[in-house]
Amino acid sequence: MKKIFFVFLFIGLNKMSLYAQKGKIYELNEVTKQELLEKKHHLDTSASAAYLYKKGKVTFEYHRERGFESVHEITYRIKIYKKEGLDYGIHKINSYINRKGLYNDRVTIEKAVTYNIVDDKIEKINVKKEGINEDNVGEYVKTTSVVFSNVKVGSIIELKYKVVSDYIHSLRDFDFQDFIPTNYAVFITEIPTNYVYKSVLRGFFKPELYNDVFHGGHEFYNGQFKNASIDFLINSKTFILKDLPKIEKEPFVDNYQNYKSKIENELEKILIQNQDAKQIAETWDDVTKSIYKDKKFGNELLKRNYFEDDLLRIVSDSMSNEVKMKTIQNFVKNRIQWNGYRGIFTKEGVVEAYTKRSGNIAEINMVLITMLNRAGFNANPVLLSTRDNGTAEFPNIDAFNYLIAHVEDNGKTYLLDASDKYGTLNILPSLCLNGTGRLVQQTGGSSEVLLNPDFISKEITFLQVDLNSDLSYKGKYRSQKDNYLAYDFRRKNGHLKIDEMQDKLESEFYLLQIANYDLSNKFDYAKPIIENYTFEYKENETTSANKILINPLFFLVNREAVFTKDKRNLPIDFIFPINKKITVSINLPEEFEIESIPSEKKMVLLNNDALYSYKVTIDKNKVLLQINFDLKTYFYTPDEYAEIQNFFIEIFNKEKEHIFLKRKS
Repeated sequence: MKKIFFVFLFIGLNKMSLYAQKGKIYELNEVTKQELLEKKHHLDTSASAAYLYKKGKVTFEYHRERGFESVHEITYRIKIYKKEGLDYGIHKINSYINRKGLYNDRVTIEKAVTYNIVDDKIEKINVKKEGINEDNVGEYVKTTSVVFSNVKVGSIIELKYKVVSDYIHSLRDFDFQDFIPTNYAVFITEIPTNYVYKSVLRGFFKPELYNDVFHGGHEFYNGQFKNASIDFLINSKTFILKDLPKIEKEPFVDNYQNYKSKIENELEKILIQNQDAKQIAETWDDVTKSIYKDKKFGNELLKRNYFEDDLLRIVSDSMSNEVKMKTIQNFVKNRIQWNGYRGIFTKEGVVEAYTKRSGNIAEINMVLITMLNRAGFNANPVLLSTRDNGTAEFPNIDAFNYLIAHVEDNGKTYLLDASDKYGTLNILPSLCLNGTGRLVQQTGGSSEVLLNPDFISKEITFLQVDLNSDLSYKGKYRSQKDNYLAYDFRRKNGHLKIDEMQDKLESEFYLLQIANYDLSNKFDYAKPIIENYTFEYKENETTSANKILINPLFFLVNREAVFTKDKRNLPIDFIFPINKKITVSINLPEEFEIESIPSEKKMVLLNNDALYSYKVTIDKNKVLLQINFDLKTYFYTPDEYAEIQNFFIEIFNKEKEHIFLKRKS
């Protein structure tokens, strides 16, 4: 799993009329004209919007039938400074539904208001009923959308809502930080003292923490007396952060949710009077055993009568084991279409998915696992969290949202996914390359499995260029990509026809004319992608009538540097190891001679984590450029950023260098 890095900073809060202090916590005052007329954020003038105030509060209520429930109350107020901030006029609240043995979460919108200045007066516009919509975005998740009315640059929006849940093993996360600045954020938990939670803080900012204990209680209807009540002690925790900067968007980040300042809470134990504490916090083995016992998991992996005839038809004893695995994987890919839902549990079941030719991730890959086992392989499920789902700080079922197949055969390990048509053996969807997953055995035991590949993905590019005396040039392009570089190419371009690919290249490379485009192995996913085309280009840079400069990379040169900021707080994740080789052969016209060429360069990053070489050679009127880029390590910490930035800047600057030519006198 990815490492989380913490930097503890304390930043003072300027005095603002927005809040009235109540003890250690600020509460909201009424919106003022001064706030509505404010044109830019006081600490970040580039901000498109800012959280003026953000508050989360968790309390427990007792219900006679459901027991204790968690009540999450969220309040925030946002100021819109620029048109780019108008997106914050739509807020989405996720809640859980269809959980086994649990009631659905209940979401209540208590306040949703837009404030504007109209005729020198403050106008309040409440969100209309049609501005609040609910939509099931998955089998277990419902989204409540709040669309604010008449939001424009200068507006302030305010939202208050409540989510009630009887799932108390973990609490809803609270984000202190976002992609816009936050002036003030507070998170409060008021929980009965016999429920002990472990709090995990992510991010780079340490909040102020205040603890308190006080008497509490709750009235409830017990079926006989309307005013029945229970009394208990409440443990209160208050976390406060002030003047938080926005999260800076950086290239090569796995998931910003892993690094933003936020708090997560897991139920660790329940204290019972005169008894030993009941331990609730689970190990990963506890979680996987619970998952396997679920009838929508373990039982589904035992079903196999539905595919027997098809399996006998598609595989034979004469096939090698790898060919058998590919054949079964391709069969399942073509047999069952992914219905757009992820998850680790079946919805309709494997038999239904197989019969109707449509299913979720779990159903598709459980069919794959079962068919592989029936064909004689040792196949088991691997549970994982996709890159957009983040990483988990403590063991829990919600940490997983995806399932793939794992095969151990003759000392080799194979990972397979039959939901993605572009995948093959050990080539998973890029979203699955998120550190580690959990291999689940039928016994319920589990172990970590590395998801990111240790093998290299290669790209070999050859460019042959004929420079004409009028400074136009034409030539041939050929490239070969394998493994994940081939996978990425197919994902981006697999749907395009030949003429569409030509149009795309011509739009990417200004003034370049493409012809004779050819693509090999487009649908043979286990083989490299091979591109061939001819090109013609009629523009060049000149320094004078008799002197010419050309970049030997021509249209392959990178036009923007990758790492431009002086500092970086987030890790760098290239996802997988890469090797790229470029060879450019240039034929010069007889009337030109070479005045100078770029010097040779070799570089090494850190402990041979990456290598780079650049060399130009001359043979009469022929120029040969050879570049080799070898990235062996794909994940780097922020502490290594300075070395990485310098490495890539030097590459960028080197590849901008020119060959100087002059006309023979």
